[in-house]
Amino acid sequence: MKKLIFAVCALVAIAAISANAAVSDASRYVAFEGKQIPVIRRADVLVVGSTLDACFLASTFAKEGKSAVLASAGTSLPHELIMCQRPWVNRANLESSDAGINAFLASCVDKEAGEDSLLDMIKVTEGLENLLLDSGASLHYDLFPCGVAQADNRITAVVFACKGGLVAVQANRVIDCTPNALVVTLAGGETEPRASAKKGLLARYSYLCNEERSAPIAVKGVPELESGQIVMH
Repeated sequence: MKKLIFAVCALVAIAAISANAAVSDASRYVAFEGKQIPVIRRADVLVVGSTLDACFLASTFAKEGKSAVLASAGTSLPHELIMCQRPWVNRANLESSDAGINAFLASCVDKEAGEDSLLDMIKVTEGLENLLLDSGASLHYDLFPCGVAQADNRITAVVFACKGGLVAVQANRVIDCTPNALVVTLAGGETEPRASAKKGLLARYSYLCNEERSAPIAVKGVPELESGQIVMH
């Protein structure tokens, strides 16, 4: 009888271990196009893109106590200055920008040139990295978004291509700060340029996904974005 009880207990233990292993394996991978993609991070908030707004947004969430990850396709920050090879900012635009970004860029000015302020890009990049890491946010370079995992019309993970292959980041909220709304497009969403783009102005969007809010995120002064869950950068 004791042997029978021991055998039953052993089988139960083995079944429990197998179940735990299955759950563990499921949490370490996401299914994407018939493949199991390894999950490298899980977070409350995933910010995809490396613009100035993306950096400040990720650090803000981290300061609020949320686990935040910023995934940059490049290897330096920020996109609109480094990747676009534009290491300067118009002073009038700077003065009208977000107070935090204004103060940060003003501290990185190297010299003035006409209506523009030339920036010390080493200060800019290192400053943004410090901003993110000091706030507790995680910064990942060389992650190019190439797909999304979805469940019940929600993005559960973003799949990235990197030098090591495909990897995934799971998050409760996904914020698309890519210049061309790539994550939204990969998820099957549609985008439309706002009216100012027709006037030759560069229009970029950040989309907040998977969050129900009591009040919409609005962009003051931009009629097209004064309602809805959209953040513009």
